[in-house]
Amino acid sequence: GSDVTLTATADGDSHFAGWGGECSGTGNCELQLNTSRPVAARFEPPGLRWANVWGGEQEVTLTGMTVGGDGTIYGIAENASWQPLDLGTGPMEPQGYDGALAAYDPDGSPRWVQPLAGPGKEEVMHVAAWPSGDVVVVGNTTSEQIDLGAGVLTGEGTVFAARYSAAGDAIWSRRLVEFGGAHDAYPVVDPSGAVTLVGKDSLRLDEKGEVVWTVTGGSFDVGAAGPAGSVFVTGYRPFGPGKFYINGESI
Repeated sequence: GSDVTLTATADGDSHFAGWGGECSGTGNCELQLNTSRPVAARFEPPGLRWANVWGGEQEVTLTGMTVGGDGTIYGIAENASWQPLDLGTGPMEPQGYDGALAAYDPDGSPRWVQPLAGPGKEEVMHVAAWPSGDVVVVGNTTSEQIDLGAGVLTGEGTVFAARYSAAGDAIWSRRLVEFGGAHDAYPVVDPSGAVTLVGKDSLRLDEKGEVVWTVTGGSFDVGAAGPAGSVFVTGYRPFGPGKFYINGESI
């Protein structure tokens, strides 16, 4: 058989809505032809493609959204109502002030939902996705123990970060004692699988969630992924002259 790659290109104002048959998703369709294999490409006219309402009577806040390289749509939310919340896959019983990460197909169909909840208060602040479709979420917790899907997290640190695959599998999670709050921890992902959290301090985690380096002593506002797994961060000292520290060593 021969290997074939199919690419769908929309005309005019229409858009490519996804494959059917032997292919799925919105990327290129790659097939090995040993026999007849049916494939369909779906195109839709311009306009509203789909809508999803979160909450209803519940006090629900959508705090962030992003789209993975595979077309998966991610949203993060907080539920302050103490009532069950359904983001498309069934109601989740509240443990307190809870967070959640929800994944949807490009056509808006619910794929999976991951509760980000413990007995305390969970604020879900930031979300970012890799080209592979994996996603990382960053938030705050007051719970002494919290399970984000990859095992129970205990100990110090009010900031948490967790990574999930496009299929909803928990890859890693951890509490970060290096940050005072997730409001200042914006995630910057790069193709190597690492993520850099940029804020009052900056922290880089590798593809397994292990700390690679920290930069402290200032305030960091902007980060961007560079080539070959590198990352750039910019910062300043809000209180005048002084030193920055990389892994505790002054520069």
